Amino acid sequence: MKGTWFLLLLVGLAGCSDNRLSGDTLPEEQPEDFNFRLAYGVSPQTFNEINTIDGTFTKDLVTAGTETTSFLWAEEELAFFYQQFKQLNILDLPRQSNKASSPCSQPFHSYELYLIADEEEYTLSWDSSCSNKALEEWEGFMHKVHDDIIYPSEAYQTLPEAVGGYD
Repeated sequence: MKGTWFLLLLVGLAGCSDNRLSGDTLPEEQPEDFNFRLAYGVSPQTFNEINTIDGTFTKDLVTAGTETTSFLWAEEELAFFYQQFKQLNILDLPRQSNKASSPCSQPFHSYELYLIADEEEYTLSWDSSCSNKALEEWEGFMHKVHDDIIYPSEAYQTLPEAVGGYD
């Protein structure tokens, strides 16, 4: 009996790590209510933000603060995000960020994600301080998002240049 209680306690604690049960996955098909807010940046700051809920993008201007602009996220872009979130198993990234397969380094990127899908809400956070295959794939995805969607957009082009830089 004592061993059973201990096992139940461990299972309960494992499920409480980040507001979701272990093994959660996004629905196979993109739900109509799919939207998210992803804040990210060079740790410890997360000043950039992709926000499909409010239809905005916020740019980190480094020493000049931030600037937010309206950003019309096309259905194709939302579908791309959803497909990539599924493929990269976004709900598992916080757990994956604790599994280093190479030395940890600084500076690194931090991420905070609020996600709505099929009437479920998820709040996740992770960083890329210790690299592994899952995090490298995520970083590659983020580069693609910037290069193919954000940087070429008219909305981004109207934002001011960053002032200063990260050492």
